Amino acid sequence: MTLCRKIDNTCDVHAFCYVSGEFILACSNTLTWINSSTGVRNENVTTNGHTYFIYAQDRKNYICADGESTVSRMVNNTKVFTYTSDKRLNPRGIDKDSDGNVYICGYFSENIHVLSNDGKLVRIIQAKSIGIENPWVIRFKKNSNQFFVTCYKTGKVVVCEIV
Repeated sequence: MTLCRKIDNTCDVHAFCYVSGEFILACSNTLTWINSSTGVRNENVTTNGHTYFIYAQDRKNYICADGESTVSRMVNNTKVFTYTSDKRLNPRGIDKDSDGNVYICGYFSENIHVLSNDGKLVRIIQAKSIGIENPWVIRFKKNSNQFFVTCYKTGKVVVCEIV
C-alpha cells in the first residue's frame, strides 16, 4: 500500500461516503463535502444532530440522521421527507435495498426501520430477531436484497436477505 496524500481536515469524522468526486463527511450536526482530488472543502451543511452516518446517491441526493429520532432525505437542498420515530431511535447505519426501500439502524431502539423511497414506514425489524442487539452499520450487496448488519455492543456481524 502507498499513501497517496493526506487531507488536512479540521472536523471530526464518524462516517463518510464517496460520490461524484467528493467525500461527504458526517459528524454530530455537520455534513462536509470535500473534493477527493484536492482536499478542498466545498460545502458544509448543519443538521439537527446525531448525524453519524450518511447514505448518498449523488452530491445533492442524500439521507442522514437529522436529530435523535429523525431521518431526513434531501434532494437539491430541499427536504423530500422527514421520518420521525416516537421512540429514541438514535439513527446509525443507513442504506437502500434494490427496490429503493431505506433501512435505518436504530441503535437505542434496537431495531431496523424500513421506509419506502418516499419516507413512509414499511415495517420495523427487531434486532433480536436476527441475533443482534444494537444495530450499527447496514450495507446491501449491490443489486441485491442481501445485506449485513453489525452489532455495536458485541461486534457480531449477521448476513440477512429480504425475501
